[in-house]
Amino acid sequence: MSNSIEIPLRDTEEVIELKFDQLPEGDEVLGILRQEQATLDLWVKIATEYYRQGKYDDFVKILDASTSDANLNYPNMEKDQMAAFDKLSAYYVQQASKEKDREKKRELFTKATLLYTTADKIIMYDLRITCWAEPTSVCLKVIKWIKLMLNSILFESIYKQHPFSSWKSLHCF
Repeated sequence: MSNSIEIPLRDTEEVIELKFDQLPEGDEVLGILRQEQATLDLWVKIATEYYRQGKYDDFVKILDASTSDANLNYPNMEKDQMAAFDKLSAYYVQQASKEKDREKKRELFTKATLLYTTADKIIMYDLRITCWAEPTSVCLKVIKWIKLMLNSILFESIYKQHPFSSWKSLHCF
């Protein structure tokens, strides 16, 4: 694996080389990526390196911005779009799994679900695409969360119609 990445300068033959062991602040790199209209694959590679270094805020910031600012004018960019969505959604699932606050957990899982759904619509039938994180565990967590939320909604609607006091007549209690 390379220890640096080159960002081509727009309309020239020159490049900016970013050494992974000397990555600048995420905002600075974000400015370069936007200014040079870098292709999405570069955004994803750089964001991944920030993640590897534990700079999670920069990782999220770069991938979030890539959805609207990255250059998508190159062949097979769909795979890079899926990688960006999958990596960001996997991160949100990780954070949600650690989160204790139920509302914040719900917010993180909602973000992850939206990103997975968006990625799924890009290349719906390409089974060769692999998630960045272990796809089965991440997807199972999202499915478990969706089931939990649906059960919660169902319980609340039943309870509103029939408060606990009326449940005493049921033989299951």
